[in-house]
Amino acid sequence: MNKSHNPYATALDGLVLDDPVSAFFDFCRERENIRLEREKGAPAPWTDDPIFQKGRFLNVFREDDRGSKAILHFARNLEKDLPTLIHALFFARWCNRQETLDKLSLKIISQPKELIKQLGTLDPWCNVTAYPVEPIHWE
Repeated sequence: MNKSHNPYATALDGLVLDDPVSAFFDFCRERENIRLEREKGAPAPWTDDPIFQKGRFLNVFREDDRGSKAILHFARNLEKDLPTLIHALFFARWCNRQETLDKLSLKIISQPKELIKQLGTLDPWCNVTAYPVEPIHWE
């Protein structure tokens, strides 16, 4: 198994939140403000918070993530063709890489041999730090 260093493994050790619900929504508001500033083209840093400046965080809304945008773009204009829409969404979520989806035609997902050939020409992807989760050890 490929072990990677998770820089966030102990990030929350010792954290005490007096009001976790307010803290959660404060986090969401600040993260969303950062996304909006970044998308407007404002210069970094987009926040005064040193944790947000140094860390990597998912967007508050999944539809704002680069990968989700690529998946929706890949399956665009298929709302009247449910079987192809489902096929495209399953493939795109399995692929889960914007750069790959941008290089493939929607027509190719119904041509397995050509799809395998084209996928073989693209760089492999292994993003072990996207969702750094520590392994579970059962006792």
